[in-house]
Amino acid sequence: TMATPSRSLTIVITGASRGLGAGMTRTYLERGHKVAACSRSPPAADLDSSSADKGGRLYYQSNVDVCDPQAVQGFLENAAKNLGSDIDVWINNAGILGPIKPIRDTNFADFEKNIEINLMGVFHGTKAYINHCRSRANVAAEPSTLVNISSGAAVKGYAGWGAYCSSKGGVDRLTESALMEEQDDSTNSKLCFRAYSIAPGVIDTDMQTMIRSTDKKDFPMVDKFHEIKTNDSFNTPPYIAIEIEKLALLEGPQTLPVVQRIASEKE
Repeated sequence: TMATPSRSLTIVITGASRGLGAGMTRTYLERGHKVAACSRSPPAADLDSSSADKGGRLYYQSNVDVCDPQAVQGFLENAAKNLGSDIDVWINNAGILGPIKPIRDTNFADFEKNIEINLMGVFHGTKAYINHCRSRANVAAEPSTLVNISSGAAVKGYAGWGAYCSSKGGVDRLTESALMEEQDDSTNSKLCFRAYSIAPGVIDTDMQTMIRSTDKKDFPMVDKFHEIKTNDSFNTPPYIAIEIEKLALLEGPQTLPVVQRIASEKE
């Protein structure tokens, strides 16, 4: 177990019903942070806000489609209201991997859906959160941290992953652009806004199960992912959550690069 965090944060996590999102939500609640979580599908039983008392006003959970900008904006407002505080950390985690196919065989609508969720969804969350940060009462004293969950697939192509590589590459560039805009903005020079696009490494989730079940002709590198499973060389959600927490608890303006690759837990 890690040392108790130096202060309690109010954290939003999208795509929180399973995998990394659910794991980070549990970790942050255990560590005394306030969390607002959303997802398209119903949450895990222990993260259903109606089934468990999360210590009063410490947890808010909602059904949200990140592709709908009005829904994202409404979720932000409800989260702040229900948790009784401004949002310190916004984690755009919702994402899909597929279609896994050579581009020549990829269905247009499937490719478009990937971009819609992985890139447009992150855009909607990023825009809503930046405007929230800019309206905070004490923007200088309260750092605001945007975290977009990216991938190693953002920095280079993989055969069969054309859609995922494209959308995650877009996420890295979007995040860099957002930071430049808010850091250099003379109209709001007191704003303490930080933005990171984080590649969390390989985590043992449903997404990995899906990768391992892929046909080699659609994804030539599939064997590498079987190897990761065999060797259990995964990163875990609590580890990723705490790495993000460390970034969020840093004081003052951002000095680290936007695009961050989380080192392997086993290293």
